[in-house]
Amino acid sequence: MSPAFDEDGVVFYGGEYLSKDGGENWQVMKASRSGRRWLNISCAKTHKDGIAFHPRYKHKNSKYRRRMVMMATSSTNTATNIWVSDDIGLEFRKLNLSPSVRNTLEEEKCPMLATMGTVTYLVTQSMAMFGTADFGESWSVVLPAQASKEMVMQVQVDQTSAQGGHEADTLLLVTKNKVYRVKPRKVKAFPLKFSAPAPVQIMLPDTSPVGHPINLVATHRGTGEESSIFVSRTRCPTEEVCLDTSNDSVITSHNITGHTWGTSEIKDWFALDRSGKPASHWKLPEFTNIKGVIGTPRVYIGTYSGIYRSDNIGDSWLELDTIANGATTLSISPAPVDGGRFARVTTCTYRGGCFWGEVDLKALGNDASVHIVDVMVPQTCKLSFEQKSTESKQCHYCLFQRYSVSVESPTFDIDHISLRIIGSSEDDKNSQIERSTNDFADVTIPLKTKIDAETCNLTGKCSPAQPNLRIIKFSPNFKEDKTVYAAGVQGLWRSTDNGLTFERLSGISRAETGETCSKCDGAEWTGRDIVSLSFSPDFVKDDTMVAISQSRFVGLLKDKRYISVSTDGGAKWTDIVWKKADDPGYWTSAVIIAGPKAPTGLTVVATRFREKDYDQVFINQASKALNHNAKWTLLKKVPKHKGVGLEKGGYSGYGIALLPSGELIMSVWGGGMVVGRINKRKAKLTDIREYNTPRLGGSSNMPGSNKERNFNEQVLVSPDKRHKGVIFGVDKQDIYASVNNGATWRKVLSIPFRLPRTGTMSSPKVS
Repeated sequence: MSPAFDEDGVVFYGGEYLSKDGGENWQVMKASRSGRRWLNISCAKTHKDGIAFHPRYKHKNSKYRRRMVMMATSSTNTATNIWVSDDIGLEFRKLNLSPSVRNTLEEEKCPMLATMGTVTYLVTQSMAMFGTADFGESWSVVLPAQASKEMVMQVQVDQTSAQGGHEADTLLLVTKNKVYRVKPRKVKAFPLKFSAPAPVQIMLPDTSPVGHPINLVATHRGTGEESSIFVSRTRCPTEEVCLDTSNDSVITSHNITGHTWGTSEIKDWFALDRSGKPASHWKLPEFTNIKGVIGTPRVYIGTYSGIYRSDNIGDSWLELDTIANGATTLSISPAPVDGGRFARVTTCTYRGGCFWGEVDLKALGNDASVHIVDVMVPQTCKLSFEQKSTESKQCHYCLFQRYSVSVESPTFDIDHISLRIIGSSEDDKNSQIERSTNDFADVTIPLKTKIDAETCNLTGKCSPAQPNLRIIKFSPNFKEDKTVYAAGVQGLWRSTDNGLTFERLSGISRAETGETCSKCDGAEWTGRDIVSLSFSPDFVKDDTMVAISQSRFVGLLKDKRYISVSTDGGAKWTDIVWKKADDPGYWTSAVIIAGPKAPTGLTVVATRFREKDYDQVFINQASKALNHNAKWTLLKKVPKHKGVGLEKGGYSGYGIALLPSGELIMSVWGGGMVVGRINKRKAKLTDIREYNTPRLGGSSNMPGSNKERNFNEQVLVSPDKRHKGVIFGVDKQDIYASVNNGATWRKVLSIPFRLPRTGTMSSPKVS
């Protein structure tokens, strides 16, 4: 972020992309000579000190303000260069460096940059240091290259040197296993001249595993004269080589002269999402960044999948469930009282429990339109790699609390039935569904989803390795048929008694030649993993459903997706075959626009992920038969949505729904919504409107897969006709609503912060 981020909202990412609105939108940075994006590799891609800002970047007087940026680039077989931008990074010009500086720069080795006071410093990996007071036009030697073979990995301003009201005057140079202080001393200002300072080593406690290098160093100036230095060990030298980070820690010293060190053992509980593996398993460091809020005791640490906060300069840490508190599922029903006016919105988080709120649909412009209640106490599990609990009951790791929730009111007012998937049982043989009614008397319903090894060996009928449930949905005709569907890795289940008991249906069999999956004791699971269910608008009459299922092919890294149709309530399924039978592609959503009894016949609209450019939307034109005679045709006039670099764009598979008017709504990954009417005969989207919206339906730049956190719709149209098509959508911890077909949106519910599962962690002192 720029030093004046509060004013200009400028963010640089990886030395390749620039945002001027706080990270909402990005553009490619260019070199002015060629007008093209960087041909060299920006050093800011791997080093945060590969970029520096002008000393007067945020000067109070606009006359003296200089919004200039400096960047280093280096790549194989290309000279290392320094570039400067005069327009906040839009275009860069290459500096003409003097021979004394250029001869010191090393090919294929990135130099580092830092601005301190009125001088910007350039440091090479051999510890040579130069300073410039005119932002690169001329350079002076601060420190010659050192004779030792130590390589400098990081350079930063030592914030602890800002004492007694004076600005910081010391730099930190970080090598593989050591940290040095360097205090440049100006002998002459014009021309700029320095006396060579002697690097002073900071003595670290000798407690790290042998060969584990330093990963991060950060300094923080707190309240008054309080200052701290933080050091994290173990980095990944290359993408291929990464040492074990399972015992990583952050050491802290508040005594900046004598250095009495304490150790914060911060366990990354977000690693539950990564099968309990340390960051090194994915070739990543355990800790990625350390930032303090200057003038306060508050410090933040970023782990490889989460964030922690300290309010006492690192003595203890609080887990911020920024990932675990995100809403992963959504259900809409009428409220128990005056359900025609009030909608009950129910949502669950990945690991933080379930919540519901009541929304006054006639007063969405009124601040008092929402009543939020935490009705479901989140389950607290002690997982296999946490400290052992004294309680008798233990939760099985990884499969618990991957919530999917569905709420139905059979009488459209008084009674409510809530069903949510809560994970696997202690014996690891069953998935569990929790059922609650108005009196909140919870009943746990087991579904036998895993066949034991003995039965597998005897019969050859086996289960996939993790038979998770993903989806739970009430039938659109629930008031009459009392039917509930649950689906997941091992197929489809159905209840016809209000969700009290479930029977397993046949699911979707593997139909493609050579289609294979995970092995269970030497035998193959022959069904597909169901990740999405959609009902016909006329389900009461045609009993029609469409599902997206997936299966893994041996030798391929990602799954293939299939679209299948059932016209008998899920008992039997038939694939709608893609034009290339051996390449079904990667479907991300499928919605039934019209059932088989409609004049136009069965009409399905589906989105298909394309990694290279943009997502495409298809419609089945031939509806005489449901399988091989169905012809997928590209839907014309659909706006193309594609992003730049890290923002791939595309349509969200969890943000597509059908309005009561028959219009289709499609959410865009990067924010926004497309609304239009389907013309099946012409395979065309008509009457198109595009609206600005929050990032509804998920903000990932990749589609969901069996490794993602959820497969649940995150944009829903209220099923109650009295609500006149109000749309609800999820954006992280917030729920939004629109009463005008997506044109405008209002936040109606925010999930409250959940206390961390692990509490605070002390930092015992070590010598």
